[in-house]
Amino acid sequence: MADLQFIAEQLQLVLDQLVSLRDQHFVLSTILQRFEHRDRTDDGEVLALQQQINRLQRRVEALEEKSG
Repeated sequence: MADLQFIAEQLQLVLDQLVSLRDQHFVLSTILQRFEHRDRTDDGEVLALQQQINRLQRRVEALEEKSG
């Protein structure tokens, strides 16, 4: 039969592991949030570049029509 001291030590080990897992979860969640933010920022930049290219394309077409 296990004594109370052994059970207390084992319980403390489990609690320590839970704290460690919680800390790791927090770190990984923070990293994931940064990636998600970066992706949203990148998506916005790509959209802005696409719009700029479209505007330039329309200008080029207008100039070609004038000269042609």
